[in-house]
Amino acid sequence: MKLQLLFVAILASLASISAQVEQAPVKKSNGGARDSFARSLPLPIRIPGEFGKLSAVLLSANELVHFHPELFASLVKTISDRAPVIAIVGGPEQMLDGREALEDAGVERDRVHFLVHPLDSMWIRDFGPIFIRRSDGTGSIVDTYYSARDELGPRPLDDQFPLVLANALGLQCSYVPIALEGGNLVHNGNGLGVSSLKLLDRNRFRNFSGEEFTGLMNTYFSLKTLTLVPSIPGEQTGHADMFATFVDSKNVVIAQALPEETAEVRSHIERAAQLVGEQIVDGLPVQVHRIPLPPRKDGMWRSYTNVFYVNGLLLVPSYSDVDPALERAVMDTYRRLLPKWEVVPVLADDLIETGGFLHCLTLGIPHFVDPAGLLEFTE
Repeated sequence: MKLQLLFVAILASLASISAQVEQAPVKKSNGGARDSFARSLPLPIRIPGEFGKLSAVLLSANELVHFHPELFASLVKTISDRAPVIAIVGGPEQMLDGREALEDAGVERDRVHFLVHPLDSMWIRDFGPIFIRRSDGTGSIVDTYYSARDELGPRPLDDQFPLVLANALGLQCSYVPIALEGGNLVHNGNGLGVSSLKLLDRNRFRNFSGEEFTGLMNTYFSLKTLTLVPSIPGEQTGHADMFATFVDSKNVVIAQALPEETAEVRSHIERAAQLVGEQIVDGLPVQVHRIPLPPRKDGMWRSYTNVFYVNGLLLVPSYSDVDPALERAVMDTYRRLLPKWEVVPVLADDLIETGGFLHCLTLGIPHFVDPAGLLEFTE
């Protein structure tokens, strides 16, 4: 019965797509002409800081339960102490795999709610929606154009998920014709956003300038400032969350390349730290705190800023092949900046080759959004 209800929700979401196209038409073009669209969101609005209170956590578990069962069980056990966990799986077989992984790890089955819904990938942070809060305190969803890794082909199931989620949660979903993955928007919850210059590359066919991006992000997300910074050279995603994270509205952690890294990598990251440090919040410069970035190994990066915040708990990736003293410096920095939080390292060795880490796999539902409607569809 619950599966039937979910399919009804999907059909309703597809109908919602048609309604939204009528409300905010987008003119597609293969040339340089700009897309036309109508502003549909009431102002003012705000993107809540990722360090804010959550009512539930979405975990994209379709590949986790099969390829990384121990990590899946570990995340469920740790996160469920702080918020309900909704694990998205592609079908009944994956749900059974997930339950088996929990059983093998000695984790109670009721620690997780399984949502059966097919997806193309496990990078929910990128294709998932961006939650916003309106001036009246209610929530809404913004759905951006999902262009991540277009070279791998279309991902229609991922692209439709924000509408399905909005329907289940009973929220308005507004489409913004900007190619933006969630991992490439790091923000402080108070009007300051940071994206890598890959944002411009993703939208090159629209011919938007940096100033135009700032205007659009202000209109749709109430970002007073969008700071575009260099990404890490050679890092496959080009996302800002691979080297930066805000721990609160005025403090940001940014990676620092070690001396043995190339001059190009060092200069790009230093430029990013400089640009972010020049931004003003409440009349004062943003405070930039640096943590070491381990050297590349086999062409792969190990990020310590691709973290996940959940109600006083900070999950930080950990790697068995990194100098323990370096990791201690990372954890000590987070504990100093978040003295009232529990900082927990999570072994992420298995994820290195995928190019994504804890932030990429998770999406928090903010406290002003009631997850009850979505939980009705879970097992």
